[in-house]
Amino acid sequence: MNEFNPYINSIDLTYLKDICISKGRLVSYKRNEYFSRAGEVASSVGYVLDGALRYTCFNHSERRGFNTGFVFTREFVADYPACLYGIPSEIDIQAVTPCKVYVCPGEELNLYFERDAENQRKARINAEQLFLMVYSRLLDTYRKTPEERYRDLLHRCPEILQVLTLKELSSYLKITPITMSKIRRKITFSE
Repeated sequence: MNEFNPYINSIDLTYLKDICISKGRLVSYKRNEYFSRAGEVASSVGYVLDGALRYTCFNHSERRGFNTGFVFTREFVADYPACLYGIPSEIDIQAVTPCKVYVCPGEELNLYFERDAENQRKARINAEQLFLMVYSRLLDTYRKTPEERYRDLLHRCPEILQVLTLKELSSYLKITPITMSKIRRKITFSE
């Protein structure tokens, strides 16, 4: 499902996969088990061998969590800033399905980036690509309707509904499950 996180297709992350596998350990996560928790120092990066995980932030005034992202098989999981800088995470990362992840200490990634100018360039490109993806998603919340965002997601990742629930998707699209149902009904009857 590499269309969900488009930065994966924009850069060569072979080095990151190699670091995770050679310096990490294979960990199995059950559904709903946490890779990392908000408030704790997120000190690991992982290569997802199999499964799906979600990123969730908690809105204290509304007393509910919002899914802010997902990662799938052959992608990478981390709270990137918290991992690089050794600071407490502001998000939970939790398994949506049973997962197998090569979990590597963030220090290994920092050591790699500090080794030479070429590795520093890779770190910069990673950060730029992540920024572009997040920036585009932010702009889409203003320039597109919820229906357009839902259609775009289904177009990019037609199999997404086989992995994620409608509740998880509606949270990611920042709409209510009721709005999601109305959009799906409208799409069904218009096609």
